[in-house]
Amino acid sequence: MVNDWVAGERQDTEDIEDLWLEVKNGIKKASSQSTQETWKENKNERWFDKECEEELEKRTTLRLKILKNETEESLMAYKEQQKICKRLLREKKRKYKERQLDEIEENYKNKEIRSMYQGFKQEKKGYQSSSVFYKNEKGELVGNEEKHLELWQRYFDELLNGEENGRMIEENLNKEDIHDEEEEKAPSLREVKEIIKKLKNNKSPGEDQITAELLKYGGEKLEEKIQKLLEQI
Repeated sequence: MVNDWVAGERQDTEDIEDLWLEVKNGIKKASSQSTQETWKENKNERWFDKECEEELEKRTTLRLKILKNETEESLMAYKEQQKICKRLLREKKRKYKERQLDEIEENYKNKEIRSMYQGFKQEKKGYQSSSVFYKNEKGELVGNEEKHLELWQRYFDELLNGEENGRMIEENLNKEDIHDEEEEKAPSLREVKEIIKKLKNNKSPGEDQITAELLKYGGEKLEEKIQKLLEQI
């Protein structure tokens, strides 16, 4: 279907943006007709619903009013809404926990042992914080957030202000005229096919919402369009 849509788009444009728009629209039109949107439910946040979202948006609006023009009335309204949000989120989470326990009990009664233990595991596990470590100049692991900031500060200071960086800039300026004379060749159609073939599946798409799978199964016309686009670029 991608192949048919892309082939059906007009062929006379030489503008890069128009050419990419053709490719993107062809993929999206085909995918919207042939696939169904799915999502993976986050079990840890099933309690956070539309009502929670709306109350938090109200709190944000009141906070912005305070930032623009703080009055006693606006401050009182914000504090009241903050109480409402805390109470609502606490209640939603409590009810969710109760449902979890009821589900475990129900699985026990129905002798669904596997599901029961999965529920136990999830309940016991709770929130898991992730630790981030970096290596310093000596190769030692650094886990403290304040130390992280110091490490990054030193790194960027050396990167941007060091002697080596100054030499690199000077060398690049000297080579600028040479690079201007060289013309980079676009990948051939065969190379484009190989690159697309090597894209990894099951990865999150970018802002265009085009996944690697849609490019892989798009057909020869899509590959030709992408190669032409790269030539234009």
